[in-house]
Amino acid sequence: MKKLLVILFIIPLLFADNVPSRELTIFDNGQSNYVIVTPVAATQIEQKAAFKLQYYLREMSGTKLKIVPENKSGHTHNIY
Repeated sequence: MKKLLVILFIIPLLFADNVPSRELTIFDNGQSNYVIVTPVAATQIEQKAAFKLQYYLREMSGTKLKIVPENKSGHTHNIY
C-alpha cells in the first residue's frame, strides 16, 4: 500500500516539467509597466518591505518601480 501511494505521488511529478509556462518580463530596456502595490493603510513593516523590494529590483535592473497604495494602483501589472 505504501509503495502504491509513493508511485501515485511520483508519476504526476514526472510530467510536471511538460507544463507550458508563460515568460514574465518585468523589465525591458530599462522600462517597466509594473508597480509595487501596498495596502492602503500599510504598516511600517509592509512599507519597509516594499522599499526593500524596490531597492533590490532597481539593483538588478537599473529601473525604479513606483510604490503605490492599493486604491491607486489602477495598473494591470501589479506586484503585491
